[in-house]
Amino acid sequence: MVDERVAPERVVLRAYGQERHYLRDLPLHPSQHELIETDSYADFEYTLRPTNDFKAHLLSRGQWLIVQSPEWLARDVQQWMKQALQRYDEMS
Repeated sequence: MVDERVAPERVVLRAYGQERHYLRDLPLHPSQHELIETDSYADFEYTLRPTNDFKAHLLSRGQWLIVQSPEWLARDVQQWMKQALQRYDEMS
């Protein structure tokens, strides 16, 4: 989704385990650039518009991806995850 109201930003994601290989094979965005690789994770940089559909994709990979920057995006994704967990807790 392209939303012209959302300004393009530099986004850095940390991918763990197999997700780092997955992102190499199937980049999330044409601007993807790998910054660093270790034995357990790799950091990827993007310049994109962080829209709600992008955040939803990050949530779908939540176990294997975290937002390193920008901080506001990391907080948003974390808040969405907390709300989802809260809904599950309410079911118990």
